[in-house]
Amino acid sequence: PPSSPPAGVSPPATSIVFAAAGYAADGKMIGSIGRTSVEVLTSLPLPRALAWGYVGRAAAQLNAKVVAHRAIAEIFATFIDKGEPLEAWEQSPMLSWRLSLRAIAHSAPAELRTAAQTCLLEAYLRAPTLVEDARGHSAAQDQLGVLSRARLEVLALQLALAAGDDALTASAAQATFHSLIPLLRAGQRSSFLIQPLAACLAALSLLPRAALGSIQSASVLLARLGYEASQLAIEVRLPSLAVQLSATASKLLTPDEGHDVTGKPLGAGDVLEPEGTLVYRLFGEWLYSRAELQAAGTGMVGGSPGFKICSALSRSADEAAPLLGALEADVRHFEFTVQVCASRLAANPTPEAVLAVREALARASEVSRGASSFEPLSKRVASARDSATAVEPAAAQPADGDEAVVEAMRAHHGTTLAALVRAMWLFVKARGTARAHHAATLPWRAQSKLLLARCAAISPNAAPELPVRDDTPESAQGEVVLPSDHAETATHSSLLEGLDVLVECARASTLALRAHCPMVVLQATAMLSNYYSGLHAAALAASAYGGFDELPRPRGQKNPPDPPSAIPQQLWRILLQGAESVLGLLAWMREGYPLGGIDKMSRALSGAAAPDPDDAPSEADENESLAFGPRGWFERRETARDTASLDFAWVLSTVRCALRALQLARQWRRQERLALSFDAITDGKYSLEVLPFVAQAQQKLHGTKWADGESTPAVLQRVVEAARNTSACKTSLEECRKIRHQVTTPGSSAGTSLEIEVVTPVIRAYAECVSLCRTRSEDAMLIEALIELGELRLRAGQAKRAAELWRQALDSTFGRLDVMRQWRDMLEGDHAAPEPALDRFGAKVCVRALALSCALAVHTSRRDLGARLEYALFGAALARALFHGSVAHPSRNIAFAGFRLHELWPGAEPFEPYVYTTLRVLDGLQGSAAILLEYEMGLAALPMLSLYKHLSTDVCREARHSLAADVLTAEALTATGQIQQAIDALAAAYNGADLPKNSLELAPAPVIRIPPPAFQTHEPPDTKANALAVAALVGLAPAPHMIALFDSSMLLARLDLARVSLLLRLSQGSPALTLSTALVGVGGVLLTACEEKLAAVASAVASKQLQWSVDVEAGDKPTATGPQSEVLAAISCQALTLHSKLLTRKGLTTVAVAALREAMATAQAAGAAVQPTGSFKVPPVMQLSPVTWLSVRYQLANAALAQGQLTACDEQLQIGITEAQAANDGVMRQKLVLTQQLLNAERGELQGAISGLEAWLATCTGEADSLLMQTAAAAMHVAGLKVGVSTLAGYAADAARGVGAAVVILQHAVEKLSASAVEHGLPSSERWPCLEQSVTSGAAKSEDRASLRNVYLPQVPVLLRARVMLGEALASLPGAEMAAKAAEELSAAAELLPHTPASPPSVVARLHAVLGRLARERAQLFYSPTSVASTPWGGVLTSAKASLIPEQTVALNGAAGVACRHLLDALALSTRDGPVDLQLQASILLDLALLHGAKLADGCEDFHVNLAAAYVLAAASANRARHSMFVELPSLAAVPLAAALPQLLTEMLKESRAIIAATPGAVVPPDPSATVSRQLLHLLSSMMRRQRAPKLDEEAHERAILLLQAFLKQHCPPFVAALPPAVPHREDFVADIKPGLVCVQWISSRPAETSITMLYVLHRPSEAGDGLAVGSRALPAAAVRQLAATILDALRKQAEPSTVPLAAKSTSSSVKEVVAATASAVASVILEARGAFPAVPPPAVAEPRARLDEKVLGHLAAIFNVPTGGLVHDEQLCAWLHQMLEGEAGTKDVGTDE
Repeated sequence: PPSSPPAGVSPPATSIVFAAAGYAADGKMIGSIGRTSVEVLTSLPLPRALAWGYVGRAAAQLNAKVVAHRAIAEIFATFIDKGEPLEAWEQSPMLSWRLSLRAIAHSAPAELRTAAQTCLLEAYLRAPTLVEDARGHSAAQDQLGVLSRARLEVLALQLALAAGDDALTASAAQATFHSLIPLLRAGQRSSFLIQPLAACLAALSLLPRAALGSIQSASVLLARLGYEASQLAIEVRLPSLAVQLSATASKLLTPDEGHDVTGKPLGAGDVLEPEGTLVYRLFGEWLYSRAELQAAGTGMVGGSPGFKICSALSRSADEAAPLLGALEADVRHFEFTVQVCASRLAANPTPEAVLAVREALARASEVSRGASSFEPLSKRVASARDSATAVEPAAAQPADGDEAVVEAMRAHHGTTLAALVRAMWLFVKARGTARAHHAATLPWRAQSKLLLARCAAISPNAAPELPVRDDTPESAQGEVVLPSDHAETATHSSLLEGLDVLVECARASTLALRAHCPMVVLQATAMLSNYYSGLHAAALAASAYGGFDELPRPRGQKNPPDPPSAIPQQLWRILLQGAESVLGLLAWMREGYPLGGIDKMSRALSGAAAPDPDDAPSEADENESLAFGPRGWFERRETARDTASLDFAWVLSTVRCALRALQLARQWRRQERLALSFDAITDGKYSLEVLPFVAQAQQKLHGTKWADGESTPAVLQRVVEAARNTSACKTSLEECRKIRHQVTTPGSSAGTSLEIEVVTPVIRAYAECVSLCRTRSEDAMLIEALIELGELRLRAGQAKRAAELWRQALDSTFGRLDVMRQWRDMLEGDHAAPEPALDRFGAKVCVRALALSCALAVHTSRRDLGARLEYALFGAALARALFHGSVAHPSRNIAFAGFRLHELWPGAEPFEPYVYTTLRVLDGLQGSAAILLEYEMGLAALPMLSLYKHLSTDVCREARHSLAADVLTAEALTATGQIQQAIDALAAAYNGADLPKNSLELAPAPVIRIPPPAFQTHEPPDTKANALAVAALVGLAPAPHMIALFDSSMLLARLDLARVSLLLRLSQGSPALTLSTALVGVGGVLLTACEEKLAAVASAVASKQLQWSVDVEAGDKPTATGPQSEVLAAISCQALTLHSKLLTRKGLTTVAVAALREAMATAQAAGAAVQPTGSFKVPPVMQLSPVTWLSVRYQLANAALAQGQLTACDEQLQIGITEAQAANDGVMRQKLVLTQQLLNAERGELQGAISGLEAWLATCTGEADSLLMQTAAAAMHVAGLKVGVSTLAGYAADAARGVGAAVVILQHAVEKLSASAVEHGLPSSERWPCLEQSVTSGAAKSEDRASLRNVYLPQVPVLLRARVMLGEALASLPGAEMAAKAAEELSAAAELLPHTPASPPSVVARLHAVLGRLARERAQLFYSPTSVASTPWGGVLTSAKASLIPEQTVALNGAAGVACRHLLDALALSTRDGPVDLQLQASILLDLALLHGAKLADGCEDFHVNLAAAYVLAAASANRARHSMFVELPSLAAVPLAAALPQLLTEMLKESRAIIAATPGAVVPPDPSATVSRQLLHLLSSMMRRQRAPKLDEEAHERAILLLQAFLKQHCPPFVAALPPAVPHREDFVADIKPGLVCVQWISSRPAETSITMLYVLHRPSEAGDGLAVGSRALPAAAVRQLAATILDALRKQAEPSTVPLAAKSTSSSVKEVVAATASAVASVILEARGAFPAVPPPAVAEPRARLDEKVLGHLAAIFNVPTGGLVHDEQLCAWLHQMLEGEAGTKDVGTDE
């Protein structure tokens, strides 16, 4: 036992008595256990949950956390259901736990209250302590901890509501909100926060108002809940939810009449609390300032002036300006004026608006000055005296005597005293009113100065502003008067640029500091510093290394005095004033005040929705602050009440800027004071940065006219200690930087190069520093030295050496050798315990590695494209890792579509300055993203582009980089199929809505933030829902200021090309768009718009070619410079490539090839103008990349292969593979090798193609996104070839083996495609997981919502084809298991159909056909479990019954009904647009015949027999049409065509003739115009034969067939006659019965099967009329094929007498013998299959009972043609076959006369 037990625990020797009893299973007590004590009636049995709750609370009070957590776990197991852990994109962390409704329904209120208290207790125990905070968790872990605590508090909120405990509910709501405050203050907030905030608002709205009294500052909590929840809903684009939340909050904030917010009645003299009134007013004004939320504030009253102004401002400043006149007497008149002026200036930053703003501010200032002034006390006293003496006392009457006179005098003096007292009271009152008015307007005066600064920047030559001063001494402290020196101004005229702007910013900072508005202080000082950095004076200040000039005056010799001041007095005073304002803010923060102000108005200005109570620091806070002072108070101060974070590195740079200005002005005393003040207030944290200024100032102050003096001993000692503590490596690096500064300024203008002779000494110094750092193992210094040395090498033209140095720096960053060979494993970490790379390596390492990898990607030699791609992929992975630092960031790559990053990490800036200057990270990110897009890896580029946009727009504020980020983002979104986000990005880019603001927070021009109409991604582009969005996309045009900013850089042309890419992508998503209507409908609008934009780009390139031409002699052709030529060539090549895709989409392949050849010629002509790798003269996005060349080569090879020009394709491939190897481009080489294998397949080298494709699949880097589509295409090609080759072999074992191998290949491709589709956002429920209700394990995650589907994902159509092909392969394998797998795979493919509405009908028809066949087989097995073949099929049908069949309505049920629906859908799809695949159509019809002939429905056999016969006859018609198109039509004589050929058909015929000309031995028709019809029929036959063969573009091939058929239907009667008749509806489908009808069709369910099924329909005459005999026979496949060969041989022998002269005398008996022998062979096969007699040699010559004449051989050859079957009319043959097929078994002489 412990020596001193905790409080509440009994001592060790205390005896504790327990009473116990034993009970059996039936509840009866078993005897007794010892002696029982007396029953205590007051100790009632407690519920289990209540007991565990008491244990948990007691353990927590005793700090026994293990016991507390154990007790809490017991309660959680009872009341909380914990779902399976899911990814953040699937489910919000807030919803992973939910309450058990069953447990809550059966629990008492006391138990529920205990459970709620337990949840709050667990949340309290999970709160991190100071020790845990010191361990350094990542920001994401801390945020997840906050969410987990808030989740528990929301559960407590729900439990308290269920228990009916209003006070506990209010406490839980308050606790939830306070837990979420750290996440709400972040610059990037997560949508996960909406649910807990909405839950708190909903819970508080259910409580009575009296329950709100338990909440401290209830109005503040309600207002902040409403504000934060509504603002979050707006940020995540849920406007309806925002209105509902704000309406709930406004209703709660609006008290009932005569009551306060908590429902407490107000007395006669009571008023609402001032805090509640202010919060109510601020929240109402915010609602009215948002147009979408004004409906929620209609019930709010009491703040009508502010509400009216805010409502008018939400529309326009011009509408709000007239309302200001009626508010001049209001204390908020100046505030409203400033808001109106700010809105006007932001909407229209023009000189006219500047003049109006200045006039309005001057007028409002005069009004405010009058309200802030008051009459001095002296004047009031004098006035009171005058009024008192004006009334003289009455003359004394004699009767009155002396006493009366005395009384009169007393009355007179009493009146005077009262007047004086009243004057004093009026003075105090007026002074208080004036001071209150002045205090209320002082923050807005600071804001007005910032507006005036912006006005001075827009219109610097405007009239100077009237001085804004107060006449009274009391209020004069609010103004800042800066001295001026006109003489000095004249001498420093070049340095006074922008002085008026700086003056206003300095005044604003001082006024904001006096008004206690820290955020305005920071804003004004930041504007001052940023604007100053762009002036000429800042360049002068930066001339010294590190911003410090030593200015030495050594002893021992006569020295001249220090040079005079280098900058004017006005300038250094302004910078000093800004620095002093920041130091005043730091001093205020050190006293314990939060960074956000203490008065309510300043907190409102600072961004807080409502003020916090008791913001003044307490005594404990002050003591704590002072206690932590020596250890860095700003690192340990409490930041919970701050409204923003303060970057002390920025504070240091601001102070150093002021110190440098004082140094240039030789203001040594001020320099010393400022440096010492900053050093003192920061507790010496930055002594190394400011001590040189202190020492220099003291030396100058203590010096003589001959030399400088000495610093004070204290300062001198600190300088010596600092030098002693500095490592030798750092000192060496500083010396190198000083030498480097003398040669060049780091981060100078792009393209600045250095001569090698100039930088050689610097390189030598850096090399020595690198050696020293390696010797001393100073990794940090080594990395910096290597980076800077590499930058020097690069600018000296040594890009290869620079890359080598940066690779060494990259290895040193991670402490590993050859990082680039192992970066994937390094980032993934331990698979057993995965940990984000950001947590394992740290932010600084990841940021440095990202900058290095991007720099290497851009500056690695263009002859090593593989290394460039690898660096870009590494950079993309590191950029993705950086987003793991916050839960507000997307959790997967596709979620970055439409995501706008505003803050990488809360309150932190991970990128160091050298990343922007030395490594030029913006260029690196741009180049890396461009490389990824060149290889079609848009998904990997999305996180990098989001970071690039943030850094370029929000951090560096580079307009060109910002627009380049928009262009690349639009291209990446188009590549990933995110159409809505791509349209939004393009619209924002064209309007300039997201360009960076300047140093004064002014946009380049009025921002147009009207979003384009929403594009419904679940609908094709030609639907009515997308008409407005498509029209808006086509009509986009750059804003005027965009043309002025970017026209010279050709970025707008690049933006136009990004739009063309999106338009082409949309044209592919239109299911009605075919080549025959390429210029009709929405598809035609899209393609026409593409042509117009491409023509505009070509015109722009031509105009720039002339504009950028150099001066040349007369007669010479003007040419552009090198960088300009490269830009123009890059734009031209991309435009021509897109034009080629457009022409290919229209089917004009020959013209498309010409465009590609022009692009290649353009790139080749500009090869000499391509800039070296280390040059910055051409942005990476505008560079002419070697990938472009290889891509054009690859497209040329594919075009030649599609045209059938195999020799030309081979030439392009050979050259392309050689070029790809020379450039070390493995991706492009793999693509070219794949095309080479497809070429082998086209040549007929099937085995070689199969082997080559299998080797390609085994060796290619298929895991990369760049080869994913090619891998899937290769898998489908090799699978199709394997199935085809193995089927042609004719052996079942070989066929099964080949199909099995194809199944394995297809399964691998389907797995990869499925994973990629999920990564691209295929699940349709991932958009708002934070709003989805959580589910228990085993249930579906969420329903499939049609509105969230995306039908533009590039992987889904390929995945659909692969799944259909895999299902067909599985269905062709024997066995029920394979059939089940096939059905499962095809069902998965059917689920993809809503995501691919533009899928080719033939693919969908194949899907339904196989599903129908599998369902038909299942149905037949259900009726006949033994085998399908033994199922009784067919029957006899009379004409009388047939006539009654159509009137019957009979439906199939179960599997038969499913099969019927699938097969009918497949039939409709296969015949919808035309007979593209007649073999598929015939197969579907035969499956329908087999389904109905099986008579799977009782009582309706005649109906189904009729349909079976009709479908067999329809299949025969389809096969006959197929035979006609393949054999008969191409051999017909040419017929003239009445109409001219369309351009597309002309191009197709040219390609066909080119193929014929290239074929050895082929003869080209001399006059192609005379044989056009025949050539078209030949072309159609060839194309339809290749329908099932693997092709590059199956959709284009199918569209071409449909176009050709449509033309032939109109102009070729023989083709129309050969088409099969349309199949009517099955209720109207009746078999056509004619005498002598014989129809035979052959069907084999699986390739190379040993048996083949013969379906026959025979005419059967009867007494009732003509009827039909429908049946099937399973015959040996080998015997049937041999029989078909025998019949053909007999037919040849029959034709010999007419063709051979020697046989002319042959008698007819020989022909009869041939007929008899053939008939006997047929009878033998059929009868053997029927089991009529055993297989014996046939008789020598047997005469059939039904005599067959000589023409029977031709009919037998037709019906025994297995591929097509036959349909003939021969009564003799019909009767004979009826005997063979329908006669009784066992009759041996059935085939003879006897």
